[in-house]
Amino acid sequence: SVQDEEFLPFSSGTGLDLLPRRTADAKIQTLHFSLNATSNPLPKLTTTAKFRHYQTINDTPKTIFLAIVNDTGSQVDSSNTRALFNLPYDYIQDKFNFDVAYRIFPSTNFKMGYDFNLLKRDFRAVESTVENTFKATLRSHYFSWANANANFSYGERDGENYDTSRVFESRHTPEFVTPGSFDAVPDLRRYDIADRSRLKIGTNLHISASSKLDFGISYNFLEDDYDESVLGLRNNQNQTVAVDANYSLGENGALFAYYTHE
Repeated sequence: SVQDEEFLPFSSGTGLDLLPRRTADAKIQTLHFSLNATSNPLPKLTTTAKFRHYQTINDTPKTIFLAIVNDTGSQVDSSNTRALFNLPYDYIQDKFNFDVAYRIFPSTNFKMGYDFNLLKRDFRAVESTVENTFKATLRSHYFSWANANANFSYGERDGENYDTSRVFESRHTPEFVTPGSFDAVPDLRRYDIADRSRLKIGTNLHISASSKLDFGISYNFLEDDYDESVLGLRNNQNQTVAVDANYSLGENGALFAYYTHE
């Protein structure tokens, strides 16, 4: 995709429109491919493997912008805090999933899986994060009038060498940067790249009480633990309970009711 809109001028003053270039000259390309493989080594056993690669290629120029303060003031020099580089962000994601499903009974399946997620980012406090997740799911439709499932997963995300000065040094000029400079408080880690463990538990039951009446109940639990964060978001816990019912009125429509507590 290309974005080539003209920039607004730094200033309304005569002769002070000193932009480094006239347009955004922004261009980004994406690269994506995926591979899927499924096998049945045994009559009741199914294995599935998936790999996905997604990458952005940002060709937007990285340029220093020397701002003009108070619209008609003088343009700052390269050692000023307002002398900033634009940051053409890029990221690469490699995901791998492997699942093994076993049919215990004709209508009951047990599945175990492993997910690997690698994210590499430009201009962030960490260069890459790796997340490993283990999961298990039990699904059953043993009785024709009911189906149920229960799932569990646990994952850990690790980011290498969290450095809050990395973004600051990329955005400012060497003339302005001093050792140990940072934009964000070092102990306040960004939640999307901070080390984290995640636990998820869920269960769902659906029953057809009659030809006209269906109802269901579900429960989901999620807990995130940011064990390396000193300030800010350190723990997040969420529980959700939901109940729903559906009654058919035949040709006249249906009645539906639900309640959710979170």
